[in-house]
Amino acid sequence: MVATLLLALGGGKPENYWPFVFPAFVLGSAGVMVAFSHTNIAIFQAAPSSMSGTVGAMFNGALQFGSAIGLAAITSIETSVEATHGGSHEYAGRAASFWFILGIVTLQFILISIFYDCTFYATQYDGLWQKT
Repeated sequence: MVATLLLALGGGKPENYWPFVFPAFVLGSAGVMVAFSHTNIAIFQAAPSSMSGTVGAMFNGALQFGSAIGLAAITSIETSVEATHGGSHEYAGRAASFWFILGIVTLQFILISIFYDCTFYATQYDGLWQKT
């Protein structure tokens, strides 16, 4: 969330690179790397070993599908804002797309905080998965 906020606030000018853009790239890259690694570990730990290939394929397919939809939405927002606010030479379109990403990430954070159930540990008993 911090990385997206830094990109939305500081941009468009070369003097904003070191105080805003560079820290945002470092924080954003590290955050995505940690989230992706932990998600993979959690998914494969919860899935039976006989289904690991299917689970991995579904996870990667969902990532690709979500990336395609997100990229289309962000490109649409950026293009429509640039059409009315000075064209591609201005930062308004990119800033609008970063504000949209910040809104999505904030919504995800709120939903995970509310609905994530960390008391669920699955165990296999007679071929059935049960909550313990």
